[in-house]
Amino acid sequence: KEQLPCAFVGAFRSQTSIPTAILTGLKGYPQFSGVSQSSQLDDKTVFPLFGRTIPSTDANAVALLDYWYNKLNLRHVAILHTDNSFGISYA
Repeated sequence: KEQLPCAFVGAFRSQTSIPTAILTGLKGYPQFSGVSQSSQLDDKTVFPLFGRTIPSTDANAVALLDYWYNKLNLRHVAILHTDNSFGISYA
């Protein structure tokens, strides 16, 4: 008898996890990623069954800003980022 999956593991990039998490969620399957960090995946109304083992980029960005402000005493910075879900999280 053919066995159906009970969950999906992956993907590596957030840009792949976003559409696949929508599809797996619509079919009722949880999807987990150990690498996808986009904060877009935090929206439980769109990605109710998506989970990850690392924090989203929002947590990283807040820690980076705190370091710049409190340790390096920086007050004005320019952010260069890629135009994808990962880079936009930092902007």
